[in-house]
Amino acid sequence: MKDFRALFVFHTAKAYRDFVEKGFVFSAEADAAAKASYTGGQAGGGIPLGT
Repeated sequence: MKDFRALFVFHTAKAYRDFVEKGFVFSAEADAAAKASYTGGQAGGGIPLGT
């Protein structure tokens, strides 16, 4: 699991209100890897979530 923290800075009161009232979009990502000897593979993907 990856640790993630964010700090949102709003330059105007309107920007803050829009954020609260309309929401936001963020992305989620996942990674996986497996290897045995010299063979193996990996996969990754992401999807936007939110409004």
